[in-house]
Amino acid sequence: ILDVVADRVLARGDTIYAHGEPDRLAAATMSVLRRNLVPLNIMEPWINRIVTVATATPETPDRDPFLLTGNAEAFLRALYIQLALSNDIPQIRGDLLLVVVAALKKSNATYLT
Repeated sequence: ILDVVADRVLARGDTIYAHGEPDRLAAATMSVLRRNLVPLNIMEPWINRIVTVATATPETPDRDPFLLTGNAEAFLRALYIQLALSNDIPQIRGDLLLVVVAALKKSNATYLT
């Protein structure tokens, strides 16, 4: 499931998610995490795979950069919200929150200076 979620978030397309897709994909991720079967050493590279696209630069300057980065960024934000606010938390929540916060700091560096 996690690979399918990542593939969906990282897929290149001509549209940015606008109908709750990031929240639904984060919810699917949380349903996997709540089983407490996926360790942090699996999740950390998985998040880093997503942040690589969330911080990428477009191949051509005339292409909207948000078509490349927007879905990954929106997913990271949705996952953060669900990790931070959910009542039913996975065992690795604390450490995973730190990983997601670091990813968000990296992908939002322009706005955090």
